[in-house]
Amino acid sequence: MRKAPPVPEQKPRAKPVKSEQGIGTTAQRALKEAVAERAGENKAARKRRAAAEATRRRALARAKARAKHRGH
Repeated sequence: MRKAPPVPEQKPRAKPVKSEQGIGTTAQRALKEAVAERAGENKAARKRRAAAEATRRRALARAKARAKHRGH
């Protein structure tokens, strides 16, 4: 039997970084924007890789289908 997924309060939470407490709100905002931008870039890169993989898979499937018909 599978174990139930962890209840939200059991999930490990990221500890706040102590060095961030002294920085101003503009710096915090800049940091937050930088993190968000990087996450967006990672998502875009993941999508690009997935698209390339799908294209390669389709090409292989096409080649396989052609090879099957070639022998007769």
